[in-house]
Parts: sequence; structure tokens; C-alpha cells
Amino acid sequence: MDPFSPLFTVRGIRVNHHLRQDLSFIHNEKDLVVTVTHQSGNHYGITYQDETQKVTVMDSQENLDGSISLVCNIGGGIHKSKIVISDADVAIFTRDSSHKLSLKSPSFLAELSGDSSGISSGSAVAPMPGVVEKVLVSDGDVVKAGDPLLIMIAMKMEHVIRAHADGNVKKVLYKVGDNVKKNAVLVQFQEES
Repeated sequence: MDPFSPLFTVRGIRVNHHLRQDLSFIHNEKDLVVTVTHQSGNHYGITYQDETQKVTVMDSQENLDGSISLVCNIGGGIHKSKIVISDADVAIFTRDSSHKLSLKSPSFLAELSGDSSGISSGSAVAPMPGVVEKVLVSDGDVVKAGDPLLIMIAMKMEHVIRAHADGNVKKVLYKVGDNVKKNAVLVQFQEES
């Protein structure tokens, strides 16, 4: 399983603290937020709509086809399921039913989708909070993938923000000396027609 997946189980140990993670899905075109709290060992609390179920993972195996076979005790009943994870989709197959969940995109990616702002997904964003030190492009410039767009100072180091793809600069949103937040759009690119 991919350790960078939001579905990856992290067993954290902190004194007097339970590791907790909120997972946001889309199921049947409705938002679904599930809170998973690691209690100890293979014991979890899973909360959905203010109702918490105690879950004990009894067996978990990754199969040759990449799927996961899972056996859990949920509220005193034994449940067997097969889970298939593909990109941002999670399919859960049980003896009686199947469910398809889609992971919701983080809010900063929704801002870059261009739905209302005209910002393309290739827009350059700040990897962390910092200060703009140099702006290397202007509105209307044509850039190639990898070209430097601007330089920012963050954590006492210079970070070169580069173009992710060939395109035309629609607008440079910050000037030298401006403070920027993490995931702030620094340079917008024109949408391709």
C-alpha cells in the first residue's frame, strides 16, 4: 500500500493522545466525512454522523492483485471485505453489497481547478509560507516547462518556483517583498482553448 495515501494506516504513539484522522469521501454524490481514531493495537473508533463504532482489525492482507482483504469485528459482528484502491477511488466489496467511495480533493486543488476563477491546474503555487524575492516573468510571457517564474525565501532558503508545463502567463499575483501563504497561487496561466 502507498505510504503517502490518505488511507494508509499510521500507528502513532503519543502519551495521553489518540491518533485521529478525518477522511473526506464522496459516496452516491453526497459528502461523507469519517473520523478514524486509533485507540491501541488493532483497535479503532470510527465516527460517522456523531455515531461511533468500535472496530478491531482481526486480519489484513495485501493480495497479489493489489487488493486488500480485511476481517474486522465491528460492534461485535465479524465482517469480511475486499478493498480495491485506485487513484482517488476506493471500492469496498462485502458478501452482501459493494460501495464506491471517491476521495475529495483538497480545498487548495479545488481553487486551482479553474471552475470560477479561470486559474488552470498548472498554476504555480507556494510550497510553504515565505516572501517573494524576485519575479522573473511578466503578464503575457510565454514559458516552457521548467522555466523559473519567481524566487521566494522560505525557512531562510531560496526556493525557485518553476512552470509545470508550457504556457502563457495570465497574471503574476505577487510582487517583490510580498508575504505569501502556503498553497497561495503565485502565477496564473491562461487556459488552453
